[in-house]
Amino acid sequence: MLTVLPDSHVPNRATFATGFQRSVALASLAGREVPIFVEQFVLECPVDYGATAFQTAWAAVLERHPGLSAQYDFSGARLVYRQLPAWDGIRSFETANVPTATEAEAERVCADQYRAFSIGSDEPLWRVATIDVAGTWWLCVTLHHLIFDDRSWKIIRRDFAEALRNPGSVAPPPSAFVDFLARRATYVGIDGANRDRAVSEWKNLADGLEGPTALPSLAPFADHPGGHLGNRRFPVTLRSGFPERLRELLHDRSLTANSVGLAAWALVLSRLCRTDVVCFGQTRHGVPAELADAASIVGPMVDTLPFVVPVADDVSVNDFLADVALRHRRMYSLQPLEVSELLAG
Repeated sequence: MLTVLPDSHVPNRATFATGFQRSVALASLAGREVPIFVEQFVLECPVDYGATAFQTAWAAVLERHPGLSAQYDFSGARLVYRQLPAWDGIRSFETANVPTATEAEAERVCADQYRAFSIGSDEPLWRVATIDVAGTWWLCVTLHHLIFDDRSWKIIRRDFAEALRNPGSVAPPPSAFVDFLARRATYVGIDGANRDRAVSEWKNLADGLEGPTALPSLAPFADHPGGHLGNRRFPVTLRSGFPERLRELLHDRSLTANSVGLAAWALVLSRLCRTDVVCFGQTRHGVPAELADAASIVGPMVDTLPFVVPVADDVSVNDFLADVALRHRRMYSLQPLEVSELLAG
């Protein structure tokens, strides 16, 4: 039996799951592995709201966040959604309405939503099913992280609950995600002619990188059984008093714990992959403080930036940490650049 967690934002007569993930259980029903860039959430509420109220509330969410879908159609038993206007070329929505189902049948519907999640395919990257399960409505949402992040899902869940609580009342739409991107670019000083300078700076940061850093599980090692590192764990024991010494280092060198973590990971990759220049993903999240409605904007607010670090044997630890911290700050300032600009520049 799957646990339904309470949610403090919903009407008194409804109980919602708080976005719990059932990836492993549902994927096993479908007999397939779940890609790491896919998440699934389920909301549940008593069926006494009725199919019309349930679907009308969902339509209200889309009305408040028009960037999620360009159009929707409630005719017939199947809800059809079309492309996200903010991300041309991505087929976005597929939604099914299942009038009645057992819990096992509902789980199979949810499991089927994991099929063929690939940017290169014609399959939609964000899929929704509304299912009547023995007196309870399920809203099952399965999506690629290109559509929106966990923070956005909380906003959608909040607005959905409010639409059920107060039918017909839709709050004004917040700023569009594309406006957020433009504002963020201005916020860090990348606009107009500055974009050429930013692309040039990015290329300087990537200097010395000949290609992607081969993952340890793929890098051949002649002195390792089987020729590969494989998928292994490497336990590390920190000495007593380490937190105190780390805080002292951060204070004395004007560093952040994040910079030290990035430097440590760069060293690990350099040694395991036997390369002097490594590149790995650095996840960042944030919205410009001057956007008053930032708390209601829906979109992929979490970015994973390519972080390039040269690792030389003749550099002191202090100089290495300072270089990583500087690269970290410079990379953040280049966050709004589009991948297409970097490839074409």
